[in-house]
Amino acid sequence: MGRCHGRRASWRCGRVSHGSLPRLDAADARQSFAAIAHANPGGLGSRPDNDVRSPPAIGLVAAMALAAEVDLVARQYRDGFRDIFDVGLPAGDSAAWATGYALGDGPALAIYLAFASKFPDSHIARKYGTETAEACRERFESFSNFLNDIADPQKQLAAALAFDAELKRQGRNPGTSADLTVAALFVRNLAEARAG
Repeated sequence: MGRCHGRRASWRCGRVSHGSLPRLDAADARQSFAAIAHANPGGLGSRPDNDVRSPPAIGLVAAMALAAEVDLVARQYRDGFRDIFDVGLPAGDSAAWATGYALGDGPALAIYLAFASKFPDSHIARKYGTETAEACRERFESFSNFLNDIADPQKQLAAALAFDAELKRQGRNPGTSADLTVAALFVRNLAEARAG
């Protein structure tokens, strides 16, 4: 990361260098593939070439680029983690909810809602199809707007818990949105630690 002043400036200066990502070679891909295969995420399909269950012959970024159109995490590798910097981090900075808020970490919730309402979740798409993933994204967008309009923290908490329970009853787990949230929080915490 470059030397920057202020959180928003550090987001711009802290972008993943396209010079470092291409250095992730087949050995890095092999280790990542092994971890993905071991985790066995729901709906994980197979590929005739460079499948996660067999040793890759290409570097990690090239391997991720093969899945970038259908997997948001893979797209981050291909695109230099652009969505982390352009969607996640600004959402955390503009969080209407302060840390210690009734729903937990306000920036974490804001980041999660930003990802879940902007992108159809890859995990849901793999398990249930793209139409279901888009419908879930639309529900998150509506819920995020609804939550922003509630002033009372206890009513916000009740609404969030009810929405979460409804999603769980339907088996909807926006896991990719959660993964991207964790990545954005990692970058955020790293930048704050570097800023001192």
